[in-house]
Amino acid sequence: MASNTATDIVPEANGSPFLCGALWGLGLGLAITFTWYFTTSFGLVSAAVIFVLGPAICLASVVALGLWYRTFARTQPHVASERFQLAALAGALVLAGLPWAVETLRLYSIARFDFPVYPESRRLETRLEHHPAAKITVIFSSDAPKRDVLAFYDRELRARKWSTDANPSYSFAAQKANYVLFVYVREAEREIEIQWYRHFANH
Repeated sequence: MASNTATDIVPEANGSPFLCGALWGLGLGLAITFTWYFTTSFGLVSAAVIFVLGPAICLASVVALGLWYRTFARTQPHVASERFQLAALAGALVLAGLPWAVETLRLYSIARFDFPVYPESRRLETRLEHHPAAKITVIFSSDAPKRDVLAFYDRELRARKWSTDANPSYSFAAQKANYVLFVYVREAEREIEIQWYRHFANH
């Protein structure tokens, strides 16, 4: 009976400490990769991050943290328990998804606060795309004539330090730093569509 009691008191290493560390390493590697991916300035660089540097970073993180965690677990056996491995899995998922979540919030913020809204128009849809040249598409409902809409956006964007180029027969374009914005007015559908791109040089 005494041996059973002692066994119950001392926590067992129910799982692999290397696996626990590797999970954290995977999350860290993905976090580094996608943070770099979302903040690069050129599409070719972003492709290299995803297809070359990304896998290398993830593999190095998995091996390094796995080995470190296994060594640490020799003096702290409880860190290899199933509870800690579940925590490592949850932490890896959070780390891996954090850059995507931050990018999504930033793009929604741009769509909500940085786009001039034509008076008395109504927002119908907001679409986001994640890739090296992140894209935002916002569609408004409006009965206004095309000429009035394009004049409004020319005036508003110039006031916000965008360089503009209006084509009254079709669309409106504006550019600032690494961003470009297009305004399309579809009178038949009574819609205004705004498209915003990052890293326009790659399109």
